Amino acid sequence: LEPIAAYANLIKQQTTDTCLVTNYQAMVQQLQNTDPTSPSLSSRSWTYQTCTEEGFFQVADSSVPWSQYISLDYFDNICQNVFGLPLVPDTEHTNSHYGSDYPRATNIFYANGSVDPWHVLSVLEDIPGYEETQPHVLMTGTSHCADMYMPKDNDLPCLAETRNLQLQYLKQWLGFD
Repeated sequence: LEPIAAYANLIKQQTTDTCLVTNYQAMVQQLQNTDPTSPSLSSRSWTYQTCTEEGFFQVADSSVPWSQYISLDYFDNICQNVFGLPLVPDTEHTNSHYGSDYPRATNIFYANGSVDPWHVLSVLEDIPGYEETQPHVLMTGTSHCADMYMPKDNDLPCLAETRNLQLQYLKQWLGFD
């Protein structure tokens, strides 16, 4: 398949919508919806977290035709238009507070997909002193949040194994083992 057709097929597989809205104003309107039953509520939360803490803005490479549109200004406008004030992610505070590359926390399972461009920002190796309480897995051939979707018959074996491992750790951490 041509790359655009392959991408369109992927989107069709991942959504039940009959039409994917790509209008900026419609997207902003969806993200402004604070109704707790809104299907876009998790996107609103993620957008707020990105605008205030993380700055995971994915700008387009200059080699693609839409690079002039998907810029830092584009994301700054989203933050402004959705939340009504200019937001600047305080990444220094976030990294300092949460430990950056060496988080000092317990009971965290890092499930990373090798096809997820963000996996390089995750924990991919043991952190001394936290090996047992911060397990990590790199699932070859899976994408962003693949472990969070409902299981399918055609899931890669590493994905099924990761879900089982997550359940084992969760039971252990909650005292159900």
